[in-house]
Amino acid sequence: MNAFFADQGTPARIHGQLATHVSEEFEVYPGLIGSGEAVIADRESDIRDWLKKYHEKVLAVDMEAGGLSQYWQENSVHGETNPGWIVIRGVSDNADQEKGHGFHELAARNAAYILRELLPYLC
Repeated sequence: MNAFFADQGTPARIHGQLATHVSEEFEVYPGLIGSGEAVIADRESDIRDWLKKYHEKVLAVDMEAGGLSQYWQENSVHGETNPGWIVIRGVSDNADQEKGHGFHELAARNAAYILRELLPYLC
């Protein structure tokens, strides 16, 4: 990951290519993602406040990766080398009252594009 951001800068400014051949630019940030089961649809949510207090550098909140992280933690064995894992999250909303499904496809496409760009750095 460090090599990717050394090459691309932080934030990495990515010029993606949509299926319709329209160029699109988005930014990629390295950082922590809060993970859990609750849907956050209020900018003043207690969960958002708790995350800010727990770790001020949490960039986003994700519900889908919670099961993966729980499984990984519960099945990690001391003394063995874990290969690690990474969550690539396309942000689809601001976890506020405007929350909706309008940007899910774009967020998924951006995450898939970044996975493709990261593969040479991860293998």
